[in-house]
Amino acid sequence: MSSGPAAHPTAQRFTLSAPPPVRALAIAAAAEVLGALLLVGWQAFDLPLAAAVLGGLLLAFGTALLAAALVLSGRVRTEVQLAPDSITVVRGGQRRSARWSQVAQVRVQHPQLHVLTTDPAAGLVIINPRAEGDRVFSTLLEALRQRLDTDRGHGDLRGAEPDVSRPETPPQPR
Repeated sequence: MSSGPAAHPTAQRFTLSAPPPVRALAIAAAAEVLGALLLVGWQAFDLPLAAAVLGGLLLAFGTALLAAALVLSGRVRTEVQLAPDSITVVRGGQRRSARWSQVAQVRVQHPQLHVLTTDPAAGLVIINPRAEGDRVFSTLLEALRQRLDTDRGHGDLRGAEPDVSRPETPPQPR
């Protein structure tokens, strides 16, 4: 194990995205199928005009719900880039960065990770759209801790050998 300075880590990228909107997609699919059946039934079986109107409304509702579910799940996506000199958060088309030397504190309040900086206006908020124990978010937290340790001059202490250059002397009884 060398006692030289730690090598600068390479850039890392983490993508935090919402789980697929399965419930909304299932409801939209059911509305679409029911609306189509009502329209076909109205035409084939001479059902009243109300069946056609209801079928058309269900088709419109299913399409709107499908579009909303896909757009909203895409907007919740957050990308975090950990570079050797800075952290960058990209969410909703907006990009914000802070240098590691500016980071004063990191605080986790699920579902948010607050990166507080020396300049309050430069602080970052990372939103985790998944459950608290999400693997990607946990990996991001560990990488963030390592980056801050590296920036602050702390090395990885796991597996470090004790300093044996000066033997410890037991305390002398008084």
